[in-house]
Amino acid sequence: MNLHEWRSELGRRKETIKQVLRFGISGGIAVLLGLVSIYVLTDIFHVWYVVSSIIAFTITFLVSFSMQKFWTFREKTISRIPVQGSLSLMLGGLNFVLNVILIYILVDFLHISYLIAQVIIYAFFGALDFFIYKLVIFKSQQNYQ
Repeated sequence: MNLHEWRSELGRRKETIKQVLRFGISGGIAVLLGLVSIYVLTDIFHVWYVVSSIIAFTITFLVSFSMQKFWTFREKTISRIPVQGSLSLMLGGLNFVLNVILIYILVDFLHISYLIAQVIIYAFFGALDFFIYKLVIFKSQQNYQ
C-alpha cells in the first residue's frame, strides 16, 4: 500500500468512526423520544404497552430517518429521497413487525419490564441498521463508481 492509498484508507476509517458516533447520537435522541412516548402512553394514559410501542416506534422511525440522512451520513441529495425513503420504510416495516413480536415475547413470556425490553430491542436494531443504512440506503455515490 502506497502513501496515497494509506491516507485514503485512513480518511475512510475516520469518516466511518464519525458516522458511528453521529448514528449513536441520532439514534439516542430517537430512542429517548421513543422511550418517553411509550412511558407516557403506557403509564400516564394507560394505553396497552403494545399500542404504545407501535406509536413510539413510529416517532422513533421518523426522527431517526431524518437525522441519519441529513446528519449522520450527510446525504443531502433530495432526488434520492424517494428511493431512500422507500428502502427505509421497508426496513422500518420489518423492524416494526419484529419490534411488536419481540416486545410481546420479552414482556409476556420472559417477564422483562416493557421499558427494558424496548431498550434491548432498540440496541439490536441500532447495531443492525447502521450497516444497512451505510452500505445500502445511504451508500455514497463514490461507492457506485
